[in-house]
This record gives sequence, C-alpha cells and structure tokens, in this order.
Amino acid sequence: MGTLLPLVALLLLLLLLRLSLSLRAPVAGGDSGEQLVLPRLTGLQYNVSEGSCHVNFWWTPLQRVNGSCKVYYHTELWESGRSPDVGYPNEPFIKQLVVLNEKANFSVRPICDKKVGERVNITLSPTGAAGTGAANLRCIWHNQQRITCSWQRGQNADPGTSYSMYYWYEDLDRERPCTDYTTDGDVFQCSFEFSHYSFKLAISIQGSSQDIQPVCKIVRKGVKNYFPVKLDAPSRVNISKSGNEVHLIWTPPIQSRGVCYEVEMNNTETKTYSYLDNFNVSIPVKSDERHTFRVRAILGRTATRCEQMEGLWSDWSEHKVLDVRDNPFRILLLVLIPFCVATLMIVLLIYQKRIKRLIYPNIPDFNKVKAILEEQSKELEKHPPEKPSIEDPTDLLPILEMSMEGTKTPECRPTVWGATD
Repeated sequence: MGTLLPLVALLLLLLLLRLSLSLRAPVAGGDSGEQLVLPRLTGLQYNVSEGSCHVNFWWTPLQRVNGSCKVYYHTELWESGRSPDVGYPNEPFIKQLVVLNEKANFSVRPICDKKVGERVNITLSPTGAAGTGAANLRCIWHNQQRITCSWQRGQNADPGTSYSMYYWYEDLDRERPCTDYTTDGDVFQCSFEFSHYSFKLAISIQGSSQDIQPVCKIVRKGVKNYFPVKLDAPSRVNISKSGNEVHLIWTPPIQSRGVCYEVEMNNTETKTYSYLDNFNVSIPVKSDERHTFRVRAILGRTATRCEQMEGLWSDWSEHKVLDVRDNPFRILLLVLIPFCVATLMIVLLIYQKRIKRLIYPNIPDFNKVKAILEEQSKELEKHPPEKPSIEDPTDLLPILEMSMEGTKTPECRPTVWGATD
C-alpha cells in the first residue's frame, strides 16, 4: 500500500505535465506558430491602373491538398497610416485600391481548412520622379451634389507641367475624366457631379508625362477621411417682429436630416443660436434697437444634437436688418406725411374750378348767346345799313377812271362808204 501511493502520485504528475504541454502547443491556422504544411505560392505579379488607383494582383493557383479541402487565399494590403485591407478571394487574383504616390506592401498566403501556407510579399513603390506629382490635393463635397478638387503643381515639376484628373466609384465600370477645369497660376481645380454615397471613391491626378508621379486620394464611406461636405448658404431669409421676438424663416440648403443652423445676431455684442433641422425660429430681442441677422449651416454628426459637427460650415447668408428704433426723424415723418396730405387736399378743393377749366373746355351758355343774337337783330332792324345809290353818276366816277386807265383808246378812222381797196 505504501509503495502504491508514490506510483499513483507519479502517474498524476505525468498526466498533468502532458496536459500542460498540450495546452502550450500552437493551434494550426493561428497567427503565431503556424504549421507550414501547404506549399509556398509562386508567380506573384501585379499591374497598375493609374486612372482608377487600382492594382491587380495575381499568382499561380494552388490545387486541392489531398482532395480533403478547398483552397482559398488570405491577402493583406499595408499602407502607411491605416489598418491593413484584408481580403479572402477564392480565385488566385484580387483587385484593390492603392494610394499610388505612397509605398505599400502586399502579402498573400494559401489556407486549406486549418492548414496555412507561407506568406508571399511584394512591395509597391511610387513611379515617376519624387516631388513632381500634384501637391496639397484637397477635395470638398459641395452640398452633397458636386465634388470639387484643387491642387498645386509639384515643387520639382517643370513650370509647364499640366495635370489631368480622373475619378472612380463603385457604380462605374471604369474611371471617368474630369472636364470642368479652372486654372489660376499654379493652382488647378476640377469638379464633377456626385450626388450619392459610395462605399469607395478614388480621385487620381496624373501628369502630362511619364516622369510625373501619379497621386491618388482614396476615401471610404464612414471613415474619418471621407470628403468633407460644405452646404450651400441658407437662402430666402425673411424676418418679422412680433412683440419682443423676431421670427426668422429660411429655405434649407438640402432636404436632409441632421443639418445644424447657426443664427448670428449683431447688437452691442455678437450672439449665436444653434438649431437642428429647424428653419423657422423665434429669437428674443430688445426694443428700440437695430438688429442684424444672418444664417449658416453645417452637417451634424448625430441626428439629435449639434454639439459635434462634421464637414465644413457653409457661407453666411445675406444680412437681414430689422430697425425698431423710435428716432426723431421717423416720428417727424409720421407727422409730416398726414399734414402734407391734408394740405394738398385743401389746395385741390380751392383750385378745383380752375383745374377743371384747364382740363375741360369752357362751354358757352346757350341762353346768353341767344339773348345777344336777338339784341343784335333788333339793332339791325332799327338802323339798316345804307346802300349805295346807282342813280348818282358821281358814285361811279372812281370806278370809270380806274377802268379807263387800264385800257388804250382806239384810233378813229373815217369810214368811206362804197369805197374799196
């Protein structure tokens, strides 16, 4: 009995030791201590599509292992400043977005059930001369309807270097050229219509020669570096006063929830009021003062409050002025206007007849005209006009003299009767 106890204790110790060793053993398929039971992949290659910022990777496929499982692949794309982009394709190729102006690393390994193969790595280096690509690339999503990107010529690029911009998102089969260009010295700008969300969006700036380094900007929906949204300024701002409050109403720049508005009121000091999805507000004001209002908008991070913003503030709307001061000049106007109107009415009443004569012709009184005619007729009956007498030959002398002066007296010749020539 005494000899059995040490034997039992030894057996228990061996069992515990074996159990601890089995727990420390690496698990197949894990990230550390992997059992390399699959063959190493070969033939890893890639090509670049600069217009859409895509890189196509492919390799020699790995056949089934002993017919027991189906092979798939585990890929990782490492770029500086962000977590790796992981993929699990079933086929021996994958297409991924890559920032072409930065260094990136790509790796792939086969997986079959819980068996994993060795990683195969490849490094992507930027093409073109350093410092020749577009610099300070910045894009803004205006009112969620149009994206505008601006950039400057690279510091190592020739002064005559020109650039072309392309864009791609998931609904497009290939990249599209941007055509709405403007140039101001060394600052370039191009914009295109974009009115919907896409989970992936790429902007590519390429140079006019192969020596110019391509530049890509890649954004994803929901991530921090998605293009900032700048809304249009609120329009049609109307103000009205009711008691000690001013009512403001405006037209929102976009029909969407989560829009925060800021109303600025300038008096002796500046005051601002924030509102969420409310474009019909009332603000208390002091009487006998001049008030100036303007409004701007921004997208809120949440749909319930405006403490956290995302995007950019819009431009301010036009100033609207409300002057409720009782100044002496305004009171004088209120008194003078009725006085002037009353005076004008009195003058019009006094000179009404004269004005009427100027406007309408003076029609004579028929009775007066008739009386005048009858009086003249009676005068003619009493004193008829004298007619010249034709019996007095002296009355005709002036007429005969005038007629004789205009005629020549014919020569008188004797008439001989019976004589012939």
